[in-house]
Amino acid sequence: MAKKLIEKLIEDASYMNLNYIELNSTKEGYELYNKLGFKEIKTNYVPMKYDFNNK
Repeated sequence: MAKKLIEKLIEDASYMNLNYIELNSTKEGYELYNKLGFKEIKTNYVPMKYDFNNK
């Protein structure tokens, strides 16, 4: 089911003439996205969050 949803997302994005789709993958989803053509990118950004529950 996940594969079909991502394929539909890619189809719709192409129809809308988007330049790219960017996502953050879990370890579990990595292989699926890779098989569908997503490529790992290098970035200068570091994921961060502020958690009010764990100060």
